[in-house]
Amino acid sequence: MGSQNYELNTVTYNTLIDGYCKKGQLDGAKKCFDEMPDTVMYNTMIDGYCGKGKLEKVKKCSDEIVSQNCEPDTVTYNTLVCGYCKIGELYEAKKCLDEMLSRNCEPDTVTYNGELDEAKMFFDELVSQIVCQIQLCITH
Repeated sequence: MGSQNYELNTVTYNTLIDGYCKKGQLDGAKKCFDEMPDTVMYNTMIDGYCGKGKLEKVKKCSDEIVSQNCEPDTVTYNTLVCGYCKIGELYEAKKCLDEMLSRNCEPDTVTYNGELDEAKMFFDELVSQIVCQIQLCITH
């Protein structure tokens, strides 16, 4: 068999980025990303950074996506909202949801089900902690 030339395209790069992110190798993912960034790859990088709790990197990617003339889509916003909820940044999650709506980007069932469930769990835990603190103050 002879030598074959393979064309590297966005699908190839995104597959590599996703693999690096799943293995926690964010530097390798970033190197691939830098070769050919687009909205899908931004989504993958944001998800990878969210999974590792890299808030500054998440914010940088979410700012860059617009400045690089890539249009954030429903997946972008769902990933951001979910990621921010997972790391307890509910204010940032709400800002993303507001931005999503202001850009006329249609929320889907993932937007309303998955991310809001995580936010509700976080709020429930927060309320429980506040109630415990109030009870301690009352009894002492």
